[in-house]
Amino acid sequence: MKNTNYTKQIISDYCVLDTETTGLSSYYDEVIEIGILRIRDNKIVGRYSQLVQPKYEIDSFVTSLTGITNEVIREEGRDWSEVYEEFTTLFEKDKKGLVIAYNAQFDLMFMQHQFLAFKELDVDYLDSLTVFREIEAYPHKLSDAINRFKLQGCINSHCAADDTAALIMVTEALSNRCNLLDYVNRFGYVPKYGKPKSKIDKIKYFPQNRR
Repeated sequence: MKNTNYTKQIISDYCVLDTETTGLSSYYDEVIEIGILRIRDNKIVGRYSQLVQPKYEIDSFVTSLTGITNEVIREEGRDWSEVYEEFTTLFEKDKKGLVIAYNAQFDLMFMQHQFLAFKELDVDYLDSLTVFREIEAYPHKLSDAINRFKLQGCINSHCAADDTAALIMVTEALSNRCNLLDYVNRFGYVPKYGKPKSKIDKIKYFPQNRR
């Protein structure tokens, strides 16, 4: 009974996070867009979406994928220190909460590397990709989850604002299939690619087989 009550509590109040980046390496590449939605009782009670100024120009591949151009970044991008102060206002004053992301290992490694104070947030993490891999067969992109669950009105556009909105619906669909509490602070990885070399505090990693 205790676990059931806790599950209902954490999935009724959480933040959904998505980032767009200049590449795949959290050490050499940078966050160029952050999207966060705060959900409470199935309603959006806070939102934050902002372009972030990188040190170097964005290449044509990233622009074609995300639609973010160097011109737009120069006009609308903000300094990362300002961005951090702004988006953390979505969390409770004690900086606790639950953060949900799709392929959370990717987003969180970038956040911790670029926003060093991000580690000060005393939050738990839920990786929706891990959950989706447990209950559905390959492939496992966010767009695959949207299509598999036949979700209407959302897309995986590689725009942080769109992808966070889509993830809310995917998370709700996942919650109807399994106990999300089982996956809080537990990230799966595909043995073929090995266990993540860079670890996130609090996270326990376990191997998942692609079905």
